Amino acid sequence: MTVAFPDLPIDHPANRASGDIKHREGDQFSPKYDFEGRCAMAASLLSGFSTSQVAAAFGVNRRTVTKILPRASKYYRPIRDEIDRLGRVDFVGKYFTDSTLERLQKAATDPTIKMTYREADEAQTAATRGPNPRATSNQGVALLNHESKTYRVDVQWRDHTTDSDADTAEGWYFCMLDVEGLENAWLGTGDEGNPFITSQAAINAAKRWLIDNV
Repeated sequence: MTVAFPDLPIDHPANRASGDIKHREGDQFSPKYDFEGRCAMAASLLSGFSTSQVAAAFGVNRRTVTKILPRASKYYRPIRDEIDRLGRVDFVGKYFTDSTLERLQKAATDPTIKMTYREADEAQTAATRGPNPRATSNQGVALLNHESKTYRVDVQWRDHTTDSDADTAEGWYFCMLDVEGLENAWLGTGDEGNPFITSQAAINAAKRWLIDNV
């Protein structure tokens, strides 16, 4: 069996991190993370996890994560000094712990991993501020082209005042009007169908939905 770090024990968390849970890529840290927490993020990157998965696992903005390792970054130099002091393998051996692996495993199915930077920012804002009913730039029925066919998608704000039968949290949703069985289904984000923060985020998600499902 090929392991990522042959010089570490085979049962070390960094070697137990299956490729199946790694999502690879194509602001500063929250004060809640101390030096060891920040080093855990760096160790995750060095172990092959993507910026987006590390950001989701630790609940920080992915732009923050991009500032960890680059030598040119003016941020987090003590972390890079620690990598230089210990060496890559020993650094991962020390800071990629069981709890780090557990975080990354839980984040492997986080819907924000596949989002663009802008969409991820919106999702993070939604988690703290909630959806914005005034973000109406893409409200209404739009035509989306996919595989030589045109699909109608309806983007609307839904809450108890606009829809008395709404059983979901208030926010933006999309409906695929030309997909059999979904003509009356309002789709949100993630497995729970949470609302989108803006109508723009909803229409972008509808485009991805067509690519992934039709």
